[in-house]
Amino acid sequence: KNYDGQNVITPISSASTGKGFKLSFDETVKKIVLENGDELYVWADADGTEHYFSVFDYVWVDEDLSGYCDEDGLGLYLSVESEDGSGTGYLMTDDTGNKKHFDDEGYLDYVEDSNGNRRFFQRDENNKVISISLDLCDGTEFTQLQLTYTSANGVLKTVTSVQTGLTANMYYSSTYNGEATQNTSGFLRKI
Repeated sequence: KNYDGQNVITPISSASTGKGFKLSFDETVKKIVLENGDELYVWADADGTEHYFSVFDYVWVDEDLSGYCDEDGLGLYLSVESEDGSGTGYLMTDDTGNKKHFDDEGYLDYVEDSNGNRRFFQRDENNKVISISLDLCDGTEFTQLQLTYTSANGVLKTVTSVQTGLTANMYYSSTYNGEATQNTSGFLRKI
């Protein structure tokens, strides 16, 4: 099969930057069940590469844990969080203590470094990120970026820095060499 964005396990349903681009926070996790009944989880990273996680018992920070380990040897572990059997999300950790948390629908909602600093991705009802905030380990919290989308076709329109007030505007065209405008979707032409 050729990769064309249509034959992937974890399609980007919240993609918002036009053809050929994916934002770094558009990572997802999805559960699949193979024909033999085995359960796997598939993580689509920031560039769209799909990584598989299979059941694995492992020792991490002197604790015996059961969860899912990546099959690519990246040193990533995935645990499924649940309350009373209902899913509440997924937590991915690496060998150095960095974490990525995905909500119960599989969308990335925060990342945390080994020092405890967290970056949150607030999403709207269409799972598009509308703001990015930082929660530092010293208790400082602030919103860094606000994102807006066109109402007609839902592509990213602006990214604004809350601290500086500077705004980046996105322009698209319906063809790869067409006129760039904010009122169309298709190919991201300029920022």
